[in-house]
Amino acid sequence: MKLKPEEIKKLLNTYWAKSDGTTVREHTDRLLENLEVLKNFYKKEIEKKIPEGFRKNFWKLLRLACEYHDYGKLHCKFQQKVGNKSVKCPRGVEKEVKHNLLSSAFLYHLEGFEEEFFLSALAVFNHHAVPPLVEKEKPYILKVLKEEFGFPQKELEEFCELLEELFTEEYAAVRGYYFENPESAKKTYILLKGFLLRLDHAGSVKEVSLKVEKPPIDTLKVIEEKFELNDLQRFVKDNRDKNLLAIASTGYGKSEAGAIFLEKKGFFTLPVRTAINALYKRFSDYFGEENTGLLHSSAAAYLLEEARREGSELETNRGDGLVKTLFEARHFSQPLIVCTPDQILPFTFHYPGFEKVLSIFSYARIVVDEIQAYEPHTLAFIVSALKEIAAFGGKFLITTATLPAFLREELEEVIGAESVFLTDKVRHHLRFEDGSLLNALGRIKELSKTSKILVITNTVERAKEVFKLLKEENVNAYLLHSRFIRRDRQQKEREIEEFFQDNDKKGVWITTQLAEASLNVDADYLFTELSTSDSLMQRLGRVNRFGLKPTDEPNAFIFTDASGVGTVYPKELLELSLKHLLIFGGGKWNEEKKLKLVEKVYSKETLKGTKYFEKYQNAKNYIESLHQMGLKEGKSFAVEMFRQIMDITAIPSAFEGEVKKLLENYKSATSYAEKLLLREKIFDYTTSVPFHWQQNNPRAFYIVPELQKWGIKFVKAPYNEELGLEKPLQVEDSDFENIM
Repeated sequence: MKLKPEEIKKLLNTYWAKSDGTTVREHTDRLLENLEVLKNFYKKEIEKKIPEGFRKNFWKLLRLACEYHDYGKLHCKFQQKVGNKSVKCPRGVEKEVKHNLLSSAFLYHLEGFEEEFFLSALAVFNHHAVPPLVEKEKPYILKVLKEEFGFPQKELEEFCELLEELFTEEYAAVRGYYFENPESAKKTYILLKGFLLRLDHAGSVKEVSLKVEKPPIDTLKVIEEKFELNDLQRFVKDNRDKNLLAIASTGYGKSEAGAIFLEKKGFFTLPVRTAINALYKRFSDYFGEENTGLLHSSAAAYLLEEARREGSELETNRGDGLVKTLFEARHFSQPLIVCTPDQILPFTFHYPGFEKVLSIFSYARIVVDEIQAYEPHTLAFIVSALKEIAAFGGKFLITTATLPAFLREELEEVIGAESVFLTDKVRHHLRFEDGSLLNALGRIKELSKTSKILVITNTVERAKEVFKLLKEENVNAYLLHSRFIRRDRQQKEREIEEFFQDNDKKGVWITTQLAEASLNVDADYLFTELSTSDSLMQRLGRVNRFGLKPTDEPNAFIFTDASGVGTVYPKELLELSLKHLLIFGGGKWNEEKKLKLVEKVYSKETLKGTKYFEKYQNAKNYIESLHQMGLKEGKSFAVEMFRQIMDITAIPSAFEGEVKKLLENYKSATSYAEKLLLREKIFDYTTSVPFHWQQNNPRAFYIVPELQKWGIKFVKAPYNEELGLEKPLQVEDSDFENIM
């Protein structure tokens, strides 16, 4: 017998959507409430992106999708799965049918069917993965709808025809016979499904009460109240309706310009977590902590550390606030979110559910800062994502100190306006030196008695070698690289910044590429190994940062015999960089000269035939093929592809006892906040090690099952706070060195 609407209403109010007893009605109402929040804040911006033929009924279609997306959870087998023991199944209902499939049937059953409703039904059907339809499954699906919910036979026959369309490959279904303009229907569907996923995920967070969006802010008003705008910031203000490219010197106010561009809501991306943390703190001061989100792989650790430094404990209200801040960032709720690109841009892989992110750019914006800092494959993925954002009607701003020339060509068709803003200060006096940096240790020792010295090497092993030799000479020397455990590395990052800010301190810090973009340091002298031109210009930004020191004598020494050739940096790129460095010559370098060097080395003409450009082209071709086929794997696979990290997260075996105690406490913890704190304490003992260490010496690595879910292994290798992690004793030497 057909269920009457009032009977369905009763079931919605008593049957569970979640294992915690949240009813289907309660969960659905959260979506509908958040839908009103979304409309209240961004209705006008979103409607501009909806194709005209679908604009009139879009909100109705989205409301239908929200209302019906979980009706299929009334299925008795789902109720039994989530622990609702009061529900019994009718005879013959023996196995579960996916709830999203049944939900689309309810939409059809209770609303009738108009052509546009197909988009709502398709979004409901695909808001979770559905396996391909096997012909023999149809009778059972129809049986459940008839025996459990009383669907009439004629309606079942009609729905059976609709099932064929719903089970068609997702975007092939959008291009089906329902629509005269399939491309407009496809764009509308991306918005429908994307917003449904966002609303559903926000409504499913059990740890905190979450709004899909917090109130937008007027970034321009805030910045204008705090600063008098410079020419870069005025350029951005006057061209916020376009996609922008702004090349500007270090210290020119790119962060504030980016904030102006983001208007009401957006994402500010940077390549290095320490730089992101610093910007998050600055934006929190400008716009308020409640309006600023932090999103990267160790965001929780940073926020917890800040809470500790403020004297706050996790058990207090501050702790609960941290949990909410983290969830708001993960669900993109705050108006401003500072993040790494891998947290937002892998949507371009078109993994299942990518619409959740792409739909945000119907009203949000994105800033990509220091784009030159990424590997060639990542650059290809970023360029692809920016082109998709532009095609979708979204807006982006690229801000950078130097720009590879081929990137300008790649983005030329979508850049609306660009300009260059360079300081007229001469900050750097270069000297090129043949031979190894090790030959300059005597000079470094003498200068360190009266000055602040920064030494940057290409490999961890070379950095440690320099440090040991200087310490033998009783030099006031310090070491920072990526093979310290997180706890020690964070401490050293604070110490290096404090050292360079204290006018009375003299000595040497030896580090690796970590210093290039992540640390706020201003050295008197830089001693560096040769690296690629873009990397080298970043290193120069760490000496005489503000142009207040004399440059009559060299303040940057570049040694051409470098470590990491062919491993950390491609040999051909190093040779190209050295060739053009020598052409440009030593002596005083202004900002324009630095910009021209990078443009020359990274022009298509210069890069033609190099492995660097081959990697870029291969990644570009790969992503273009995915846009034709789609990615079957999930988001986590897309993020891994975006990063292409070949390191292992490891804990030195010396800390096994401490970590196991933390694991025991983690297992017995009852609150999410307490578990979060303990998990991050465990991660404080982790570091990154090269993958080849395990290949060369697999017995040096071992697994504790409780850590396996986080991708952590123990490594039998010496560790101390001064030098960091050494190689496992039986690992054979390899030419390969860890990048950082």
